[in-house]
Order: sequence, then structure tokens, then C-alpha cells
Amino acid sequence: MLILIGEFASGKSAIQKSLIEDFGFQNAVTYTTRPRQNGELDGKHHYFINEDTFQILENEQFFFETSKDGQWSYGGALIDYQEKELCNKVGIATPHGLRQLHRCQEINIFSVYLDIPAKDRIIKALMYEDDIEKIFCRNLRQTGEYEGISQEVDMVVKNQGYEKPTIMLAKGIKDAYERLKDA
Repeated sequence: MLILIGEFASGKSAIQKSLIEDFGFQNAVTYTTRPRQNGELDGKHHYFINEDTFQILENEQFFFETSKDGQWSYGGALIDYQEKELCNKVGIATPHGLRQLHRCQEINIFSVYLDIPAKDRIIKALMYEDDIEKIFCRNLRQTGEYEGISQEVDMVVKNQGYEKPTIMLAKGIKDAYERLKDA
């Protein structure tokens, strides 16, 4: 399984989408309490559930990881990530989630950290989100969370100023992943 990690606006979702649409990967679907965004389908992009259901599942240890982004909860179901062999599933995790995955013996992963400078990410976020305070708060919440993560992953992808196109990044990640699978 391929796991993408990166701060907000680092391109995780775009690369995941390219890996799925251009290279035949399958989405490792996570659960969330946030409302659907334009074009999102339940069971394809996320499983959209309410907070009460999320809490029940969390209490039953259904998730290998949970996280909060503002008022919304996110969780990855252990059963959806249990692959003994590397497979063509791609998911997104936080550093905490990656560490949880590393503890699960039955999960074989290849992790990629998208290392994008904060200035570039903030500028990109401002292009899509008009609430500067929300972007500022999101950036503050992630302060320190990704410290040292580059030493915990299998691959680091740098893309200062978003100079490399998404499909090129996705292809490089796919190629590295396939080399590992073939080894």
C-alpha cells in the first residue's frame, strides 16, 4: 500500500487522484464527519458519517488512526489497510497515522512525504480558500507535527514552488513504488 503524507496544500489529494486516474491505483477510503464537497461520492472519496457514529467506531477500535482538522474527524479503518503484500492502493495519512501503520505487523506500506515549503503551501491555499484566518490557524495547528517525518518515510518528494506537474510527481512515486514491489 502506498501512503502519502504532507502538510495542508502540499498536493496529497491531487497526487492521489493522479495515481488513481492515470496509473490504476485504488483509493484507500477514509471515514470523515465533514460534509461532502463538490463532486465527492460516499464510499469513493470518503465514507461520510456523523460524529456519533464516528465516536462509536473509534471506541470499538475500528480505526488504526484518527485525527481532527478543525471540527471534523477523520479515521482510517484498520480492515481497509490490512494488506500483507504491497498492493496498488493509495491512501493519505498524518504522521501519527503513519506511525500507527508502522506498528501494524500485517500492513506493508511504502510511505512518501510531500515536502513543500510553508510559503508555497500558504500561497496555494489562498488561491482556493478566501478565509485567511482559517489558513493561518491550519498552518499553526500543524506546527511541529511533521518535524522529523522525512526520516520516517521511504521517499521524500520536494516540489518548491509547485514547479513539477502533478502527473510527473505521481509517475515518479509510482515508479519508485513498483521498483520496491519488484524487488
